[in-house]
Formats: sequence, C-alpha cells, structure tokens
Amino acid sequence: MFSGPSFRRYLIYAFSIFSILLTAFIGYGLERSRFPTILVSFSLFFGCYSALLWLSRKQTAPFRYFITLGILLRVMLLFNLPNLSDDVFRFIWDGRMWLQGVHPFSVTPAQW
Repeated sequence: MFSGPSFRRYLIYAFSIFSILLTAFIGYGLERSRFPTILVSFSLFFGCYSALLWLSRKQTAPFRYFITLGILLRVMLLFNLPNLSDDVFRFIWDGRMWLQGVHPFSVTPAQW
C-alpha cells in the first residue's frame, strides 16, 4: 500500500512543501534571540533535505524538479533583509567607503 514510485513521489512533494514552509518561517518569522527555535528549524530543514536526497536516490523525481525547488527557495528570500545577522549594514558601509576611495577600517561611522 505505501510503497512504489507514486508514494515516493508524494513523499517528495510533501517534504518539498515542508521545506518551502520552513524557508519562509526561517527567513521571515525568526528573531535572533530565539536560539532554540532557530536550532529546531534548521534541524528540521536539514532533515527535509536529507529525506529528499534519500527519496530521490532511485530517480523518481526529475533533476529539473530539484533545480526548480532550489531556485524557488532562493527567490523566496530574495527581497528579505537578513534578520539573523547585522553584518549586512557593515557590508554596505564597507562598499560605500571603498567607492569613495577610503579604506573602511581606517575610519569609523562616528568619525565620518
């Protein structure tokens, strides 16, 4: 009853949908101060990834499907500011300093 290529395909779709939901939750719903939630979310995401690898070992899902899933997961986070790291603002500062010909570690924002 629960074996064969069709059931395997449904499991792949289920783990894919769960990965999409976890990506949305990690990208848009987490705060840096909630470490246990971050740990559980990333562990579940790794579990989904491992399950997808294990289920696709017999080529039940086409390669194009996984390429599309990977692109979709990245596009979901394309317009999101990183909420787990403040380094993005440091990178913006470094880029603006380099464009003006100033080494970014030679001055601080307060000195500028």
